Amino acid sequence: MSAALELEPEVAGWRRLLAPLTIAALALATLAIDRLPALPSPPADALAPAGVGEADADAGIEAAPAPEPRPYTAEARALLGGLSIDDELAGWRVTAAAGPLVDGSIELSLQRGEAGFTAVVAPKGSRPYNAPISTREHDLFYNGVDDPRGDAMTAVTAALGELQRRVEASEPE
Repeated sequence: MSAALELEPEVAGWRRLLAPLTIAALALATLAIDRLPALPSPPADALAPAGVGEADADAGIEAAPAPEPRPYTAEARALLGGLSIDDELAGWRVTAAAGPLVDGSIELSLQRGEAGFTAVVAPKGSRPYNAPISTREHDLFYNGVDDPRGDAMTAVTAALGELQRRVEASEPE
């Protein structure tokens, strides 16, 4: 046998013990796990969403209140040319509006059939990415396009274009 393949006697002894020690450790771990008490199963109604079932009412648990709607101020509405909830914007229905938010932006949730998206009007340069459409003082963005049929992007662009016209008409010259 060559000198390179020979192991020192101490290393060789540990190597011979490694397999039996590993097996013994695994056997002890298996025994320990088998002896652990079983956790009780949660009651079936504990898996139901809050507010579902009679157990909540019986236990005195009240459903969490709905979040407060975010404000949509008269100033924000004026910037968008008076656009209100349930108004149409290039074939899209405004389902929610909020603003100005902490960063000065205004958000609109728009829906058309099964498709929807959020339009954002933000102060120019306040976001770290390029806006698809801008006015003198604002950048317009869209996000969260939910488009099951895959044909809404042309309509999203049309809605942003209409929003751009409204904002430009409201900005001081």
